[in-house]
Amino acid sequence: MRAGVRRNTKQSASNPEALAALLPDELRSLEGLYTPSDYQALRGNVVDWLSSARHGTGLATPVMNAAGLSAADFYRHALAMPTQPSILRAGQKQAGAPHYESETR
Repeated sequence: MRAGVRRNTKQSASNPEALAALLPDELRSLEGLYTPSDYQALRGNVVDWLSSARHGTGLATPVMNAAGLSAADFYRHALAMPTQPSILRAGQKQAGAPHYESETR
């Protein structure tokens, strides 16, 4: 039995854990999210999905938390990503000391 779920109760349609289990596959992962705006776009898609499924938009945060997609999970994921120039957005510079002579001028 999972923690927090009683054996003798039926999960309702507005239960965040039940709704998290129904999320489409493309809304279940933090892969490919590198910036806070990417995370906000995912959250917007979850809100749209909940709205279209007639569950209301006020459950987005609890559903995302139950699915392992909380803001804290995103930041852990983002901070664990290697900082490679290939994943930096166009025009961004990598933080830290300059690595090339052209960057010191």
